[in-house]
Amino acid sequence: MTASPLAFDFSCHCPHVACGDMISAPQSRVCPVCGGDLIRCPSCRATNRLLSAHCRACGKHIASESWPAHAGIKNAEALFSAIQSIDPPRQLMRLGASATVQMVAADGVLVVPLGDSSISLVSESSRREITRLDLPEPVASTAAIRSGRLFAASGKNIFAFDLARHLDLASRAEIGPAWIFESERGPVIQPLLADAERVYLSARDGHRTMIEAVSQKSGARMWAAPVVLETLQAAPPLLVKNLLVIIAHSGDGLVVESESGRVLGKFSLGRRLSHVTPYVTGARALIVDADNNVYEIALSEKGLTVNLIYTHAARILTIAASEEFIAIGHLSGLTLLNSRGNAMWSNDMLESISVAPIIAANTILALDDAGTGLLFEAIRSNPSSRVKLLGGEILTPPVMTHSSLAAVNAAGELAIAEWR
Repeated sequence: MTASPLAFDFSCHCPHVACGDMISAPQSRVCPVCGGDLIRCPSCRATNRLLSAHCRACGKHIASESWPAHAGIKNAEALFSAIQSIDPPRQLMRLGASATVQMVAADGVLVVPLGDSSISLVSESSRREITRLDLPEPVASTAAIRSGRLFAASGKNIFAFDLARHLDLASRAEIGPAWIFESERGPVIQPLLADAERVYLSARDGHRTMIEAVSQKSGARMWAAPVVLETLQAAPPLLVKNLLVIIAHSGDGLVVESESGRVLGKFSLGRRLSHVTPYVTGARALIVDADNNVYEIALSEKGLTVNLIYTHAARILTIAASEEFIAIGHLSGLTLLNSRGNAMWSNDMLESISVAPIIAANTILALDDAGTGLLFEAIRSNPSSRVKLLGGEILTPPVMTHSSLAAVNAAGELAIAEWR
C-alpha cells in the first residue's frame, strides 16, 4: 500500500519559528496567539515572516519591498493595483522625536528615521512600534531596503541591519548591525541607492562629492576608486538600466558603470537643474530644470539622449512617474501628463503639493501641504475622495505597501491608513 503524502497548509499557520499556531482568519496580518506580524504570498497566500524574500510554501519571489515612494531613487519592486478607496487613519502614532527624512517601507514594516539618532520600526498592521535602532548620529538621508536588509547612513558611516533575520519574536529585542562601513571622506549627503549587490553612497569631500559602491553582503568597497564630482550641488545618483547617472545642478553629468565605477561618458544639459529630485521609471529619468522644464534622460543601446518633454507655467515642486503617467506637484495643485509629456489635465485650485505623489495603476494619490490625501483618477482632474491623514508640517512623501498608506509629519506623528 502506498502512503498518502502529508500536506501542510502554510496559509493558516503562524510563520514564526517560536510559534507555528493556527491562524483561522484568512486575511489576518497578525498571529492571534503570539502577536507576531506576517505577510502573505501573493501567489499562494501562505503566511511568511516580514521581509521574506521567497515564499516558504511555493518558493516564489515575494516583491514586498516598497521603498521608496521617494522620488528619484528607484521604482518600487512591487506593482500596485488602482486605489479605489482610503480609510481614515485610526489614530496618529507619536514617535517622540522629529521626522524630517523620508521613511521607507516594505509590506508589514515601516522604517522611520528620527531626529534623536534612532530609527523606529513600525508594524503597519498593529500600528505599534516593533523596535528601535540606535545610531551614533541622526540619519540625514533616505535609507534603503534590499533583500531584507536595511542600509542607513549616520554621519560618515553606513550601517547594515539584517532585518529579515532579526524580526522574529525571539531575537527582535537586540538588533545590531551586520556590518559598518566608514567613509574616508565627510558625511553622507544624499539618499542611499541599492541594486541587487551594491549600496551606493555620496559623501562630502571638501567642496567635492565622492560616490562609492559598497557590498551589501560584507560592507567592502566594490570600486577601485570613488567617482568624483567637482561640486556639492548635485542631484542624488540615479540607477537607470544598471547604469548610474550623476547630475550636478549646473547641468553637467556623468554616466557610470555600476559594477566597476568606470565613467563611460559625460554630458551637459546646457541648463541648471532645479532642486526638484529626479524620478526614475523604467529606462529613463525625469528631471526638472530651473525654468520648470521637464526633461527625459533615456538610455538605450544607442547611448544617452536628453529630450524636453514638457514646460510648466508655474514653479514645479515635485515630480513622480510610472510607465504611463507623470504627475507634477506645484504651488497651486497637481498636473497629470501622459508618459510622453502631453498634458491630460491640471487642477490649479488646490493646496500646494510639495512632496512626490504616488501613482498606482490609473490612480494618483497626492498629499497636499495641509496633510490631506487627495485621490485622483487619471481621467478626471477633480479628486474622487479626500482623506485627512495628518496635520503639521509635511516634508516627506507618503509611502505605499500592498495594504496601507503611511505619512509622517515633521513633528514625528505617523498616520497609517488602509486602502482598497
